[in-house]
Amino acid sequence: MKRAVVGTGLTAREQLTPETAEEFHEVMLQVGRPTFMERLALYANDAKDELLKHGLPENAKHAPVAHDTVPGYAIAILRLVNALTAAVEKGTATPDALGWAFELGVLIVESRFKFKYEKVTIQGAKSHAGMKAGAKERAQKFRPRDKEMAFEFERQRRVNPLRRSDTALMEDIGKRHKLKRRAAIDAVKRGLKEIVQDRGKLHE
Repeated sequence: MKRAVVGTGLTAREQLTPETAEEFHEVMLQVGRPTFMERLALYANDAKDELLKHGLPENAKHAPVAHDTVPGYAIAILRLVNALTAAVEKGTATPDALGWAFELGVLIVESRFKFKYEKVTIQGAKSHAGMKAGAKERAQKFRPRDKEMAFEFERQRRVNPLRRSDTALMEDIGKRHKLKRRAAIDAVKRGLKEIVQDRGKLHE
């Protein structure tokens, strides 16, 4: 039995690939894959349960709720399940039925992602925006120090152009400001960038 992880992040999952008929049979027993009609029945029951939880009749076709709420999704899913069930019972696999099956799959995946991950995703986006704002504020606060360090770097480089490497000199300058190696290098580079921009403005 071959095992491999496919997908990344949220979609990462283990994939089993049977190599013999016995292994294939074993996988099918483990999965316990329901038939198409059994799956439709499961979706219908879940949708009805959600409608009842929200005080709506299980056969509700329309409700004064937004389509992207739990009841809204439940009504849309139940409508498609009923249409597909009727088509299968009649034995009519029409293009419409195939379209309903596709739409049903999209709705189920969309609803699961929305109600499981949307809140976390939005919170993460807000947190990221806050981090960017905080970083910008810190950069503004330390701009004078960065430029002072950059001027010192330029002065020492003119005096001793070949004595030390750039990073070693930046690190040494940073020690006077109680900065570690990486922070010192970043600070000097930010200061140099500011100096270049200032000089460019003078020549405009």
